[in-house]
Amino acid sequence: SAMVGSYQQLLRSQKLSEGRVLHASRIPANALSQKRPQRPLSRSRVSRRYEPTMAETKNPPKTPSKGKKRPSSAAVVTPQPKKTKDVPPGEAKWKNAMSIFRKFEPGLGHDGTGLYGTLTNATLRRMLERCDVVGKTHVDVGAADGKVLLGATALGAKHAYGLEISGPALATKFEAMRDMQATKFPSDGEKQLATGTDITELDGSTVEAWLAETFGAGDDDSEITVSAVWHGFNTDAKECLLAACATSARVCRFSLIGPAKREYGGPEAVIDYVKSRGARAELVGDDLAHLSGSGENQRVMTFAIRR
Repeated sequence: SAMVGSYQQLLRSQKLSEGRVLHASRIPANALSQKRPQRPLSRSRVSRRYEPTMAETKNPPKTPSKGKKRPSSAAVVTPQPKKTKDVPPGEAKWKNAMSIFRKFEPGLGHDGTGLYGTLTNATLRRMLERCDVVGKTHVDVGAADGKVLLGATALGAKHAYGLEISGPALATKFEAMRDMQATKFPSDGEKQLATGTDITELDGSTVEAWLAETFGAGDDDSEITVSAVWHGFNTDAKECLLAACATSARVCRFSLIGPAKREYGGPEAVIDYVKSRGARAELVGDDLAHLSGSGENQRVMTFAIRR
């Protein structure tokens, strides 16, 4: 055909590098039918390379180092044992006593969060420290479930006795707490709680006579400290307590917790009554008190007996 002829003519006019001309017979028959080599794909058709985002650039993923050997120059950190605070024995006993009381959830009424409430830990400790109970016999009048007794022996009281007008259920609770405390600190002082006891009906007129009558406690010559959360006391009960403290030979200090605006709510009235019973009371502490179940302003008045 015409196309083949022009192609042969073109080949003849061009000499190849070997100096010879290709003969038409040497041209492959399918030379014209061969496809041209494809051009490389344009840049727009080539898939773009993955480029990391800005967040990945700032915080590149960490390659796990498992299996890599530690360089010999790297410092080896030796784990140090945790530091423990040294707790004084007395502090450990106090914390144990308060934690035991917290385990026995106070119920409604006189032993917890109801009508009368219970002393907070801080108020209780402040009161016992004012009384200076170490080595002494502490008596709590209106003892409820015996929290004051647990705290007194934890702070070093030789004995702790409680007098409570309510029923025996509180004694059962107190004995369980006392036994639990004894498992960890068996050397703590003796603790007893008498329920169903009205101090105005006791035969004795002194605090040590009350102990002998109620607990059979003998006279061991230790000084006595007294506490009373007496905002539930009537006037007769308050005067009975003050008279017993004034006439006792062993009572050295007593603390009264109650509202400031009730009978004997101020130190002057207490001092005057004790004086009328033949003793002299000196105010040695007047602190703000907190009770869990009371909305009134309470105070803790601590007196020293002078004879």
